[in-house]
Amino acid sequence: MALDPNSVIREIRPSAIDPRVRHETIFAALDSLAPGEAIRLVVDHDPKHLFDVLQPDRAGKFDWRPTLVGPT
Repeated sequence: MALDPNSVIREIRPSAIDPRVRHETIFAALDSLAPGEAIRLVVDHDPKHLFDVLQPDRAGKFDWRPTLVGPT
């Protein structure tokens, strides 16, 4: 299922965020979403670690779908 571009309320580029507050900034943005809203996370690597950190406390509260996957 494709992400509806109208539902993206914020695009986040983690590389532009101070590493000391990077995860907390992403968590706060995710936690502020209303049902049906989305964040586009723009990264140059597989963000599996971030997913693994988010999953325990937020299992079933969000959907995680890559919109574009590049070469590995």
